Amino acid sequence: TAASWHAPNAAKAENRAGIAAAYRSVNHWVRGRQDPLVIGADANHGARWTRTLDFPGEPFQAIKEDDWLDENRFWAQPDHDLRDMWFEYLQDRPELVATLRVERPEGPSAISYTRGSSKNPTPDRFDYILASPEFSVTHMTYEYERAKVAGSDHAFVVSSLQLVLHH
Repeated sequence: TAASWHAPNAAKAENRAGIAAAYRSVNHWVRGRQDPLVIGADANHGARWTRTLDFPGEPFQAIKEDDWLDENRFWAQPDHDLRDMWFEYLQDRPELVATLRVERPEGPSAISYTRGSSKNPTPDRFDYILASPEFSVTHMTYEYERAKVAGSDHAFVVSSLQLVLHH
């Protein structure tokens, strides 16, 4: 099964309840799946935990109970078995991780959205490919710069996955 999911926009305070409900609903749906699953997602939320994976030497502040907890739980403490394929891809490629840290020292390794104002732009990661354990990733790219030239405020996320079924 393949799905594309766009979380509700979280920029306005009045949207908080809707985005939290959407995350809970997707989490529930994913837990109940029967088949291998891939989700392409515009999460409309930068997961705070990505910095601990991108920059493991930095002090990391644990996720606290706040308005963003449902979103962060979805990515960092999921009730489902989906894996972030970007980090899966980087896991065995330390040379790529080193290059990305140099290229983007102030942001996560995969900048897929720039939030904030023009005076205070904040590179973040809103775009994901998540997959169940039946998949392995053979290649992956985040093409943020190309997407910006094409007029998008999000990245092209390209991934080659291999389905491995055990009988």
